[in-house]
Amino acid sequence: MAKDVAFQEVLEFFEKHGYKLYGLWLPYRVFRDPDDPDALPWLVQVENGMVSPEDFEKIKDFFS
Repeated sequence: MAKDVAFQEVLEFFEKHGYKLYGLWLPYRVFRDPDDPDALPWLVQVENGMVSPEDFEKIKDFFS
C-alpha cells in the first residue's frame, strides 16, 4: 500500500502547473487555474495534512 502524500507536495505540484490554492471547504482544499476562469476547480481532500496516494495519482495523470 502506498503512503499518503504530504499536502505541501500536492500544493507545489499544482503551483508548478499554474494552479493556485483558492480556498478551503473542509476537509477539501480548492485549486483553480487563474488563467482559465471557466475551468472546473479541483477539490482535494486533506486529512491531517495528508492526501491519499490514489487522489494524487489521479491529479498527476490529469496533467500528464
